[in-house]
Amino acid sequence: MRNFSNYILYNFKDEPKDFYSRLRLNVDLCKELDVTIYSFPMKFHPITGEDRFNRDYLGKHWNRKYIRAIQAVLNAIKGKVGSEEDFFEKAFGRHEDEFFKILNMPETMILYRFFFEWLGEKENPYPISQNAWWQCWHETFSNLNDKDAAELKEIIHQNRFATLQSENINPKFTTLLKFYTNYRDDVITEGTELYKLKQEYDKNPTRKLRRKKQQ
Repeated sequence: MRNFSNYILYNFKDEPKDFYSRLRLNVDLCKELDVTIYSFPMKFHPITGEDRFNRDYLGKHWNRKYIRAIQAVLNAIKGKVGSEEDFFEKAFGRHEDEFFKILNMPETMILYRFFFEWLGEKENPYPISQNAWWQCWHETFSNLNDKDAAELKEIIHQNRFATLQSENINPKFTTLLKFYTNYRDDVITEGTELYKLKQEYDKNPTRKLRRKKQQ
């Protein structure tokens, strides 16, 4: 038997790093044993007890942002984690640090990862790009004390950006949190600047080459 599949449970008693390491193990075993293993991540929901009807259940070590980020990645890869190392590392990161970078990334940038990377690589980089977000992330947290940093992470991990009231937000957080606006409608709505850039990106031959390489 050289072809296998398995379910990878998350949002139970595990930590996010455990989820990554189990996915990584499957990919490493494919190389080591010259086999094919497909993983199907499955989010835990209680089936007994007082939380059995709670579809928003959060495991002890998880938060809403991380859960939503995993779902966004799975949407992009059709719910299945294959055996190709390059593909896996693009989807989930080359190591734990990159995995947590993806978990904290604005959702629209996860869904349109190649596009927002391309925006940052343009000759005149677009201000809303993955590179710009990551740079702003580092700059913001490098200037915060431990208390402010914890407060900002709590906001991000609640994943309720649409309901944030700007007047109640610490001004030190404002620039970074702007990246968490849901830009999905701008990407798909004809006439917007992001829509026009997406059309340009879709015609870019390097996109096809890069995607073919990743797949």
